[in-house]
Amino acid sequence: MKRTGFIVVIMLALCGTAMGQRSKLALQMFSAGVKTGINISDIRLTADCYDIYDHRMTVGAVAGAYFQYHTPFGLSVRPEIAYMGRGGNLSWEDVGYKLESHCIDLRVGLLYNFTIDKTLASPYVIVAPIWNATLGGKAHYSADDTGEIEMQLSRSNLRMYDFDLFCGAGVSYPIFGKGWTMYISGEVGYNWGLVKSFTQAERTESATVLNPSLDQQAATGSRMGRGIEVTVRVGVPFGAKLKRKNTQPKNEQQWIEETEEPEEETPETPEEPDETEEQEDSEEE
Repeated sequence: MKRTGFIVVIMLALCGTAMGQRSKLALQMFSAGVKTGINISDIRLTADCYDIYDHRMTVGAVAGAYFQYHTPFGLSVRPEIAYMGRGGNLSWEDVGYKLESHCIDLRVGLLYNFTIDKTLASPYVIVAPIWNATLGGKAHYSADDTGEIEMQLSRSNLRMYDFDLFCGAGVSYPIFGKGWTMYISGEVGYNWGLVKSFTQAERTESATVLNPSLDQQAATGSRMGRGIEVTVRVGVPFGAKLKRKNTQPKNEQQWIEETEEPEEETPETPEEPDETEEQEDSEEE
């Protein structure tokens, strides 16, 4: 977690520097790369009976790959696939519950990129629907009358598929080499779980996930995931070069490669003498 935060701070510090290489950079139609980071997750319980629980955030790993399609208007589409560690940690007196799940996320993000004058930094905002599949994990229970209980996640104690919504912001920054360009991006956002993850077994007392004591009721209300996602991305641009549409004057535009040849100056034609002046000269003679 400290290492990821350090990388993000260094990247943001670079964004404040003026660059003399602006003319080298052209927005290209595609880019692809990898991402890594952390997911700081929690569980939201809607029933009043769960208000007694204290919540502690759990940290899971994030690792994945993405592909991005850019347009000249600042909009882009970014499908990606990633491993995501999710979970939650609840406690009340002698009762404890910890959920650890290993998930695969498929998401399609819609981004809008801004530009900053006199820098190569490109801040952006993103919204992305997510289809999430749980591959496995464990639920840990503890109570004085039951002791330690550990159960593998299955369809009896957690929905294996759900839908989420991710909203966030980030900033992208290019690094130049000899004949190559690479983008480094930092991104942070919030993940809303949209699907209730309590199963029918939990609602009918055949599985008591949040209440390991046998004398407590079955699950009520809903249980949905929440999380803060912090990631760093490394990508490579490729494909046709685009001229970004911008409302700024030409000398302030960014992401444009200066490839147009200057227009040839047309020679000035000598002005013809005014007819009235010629007539006046002849009359004087």
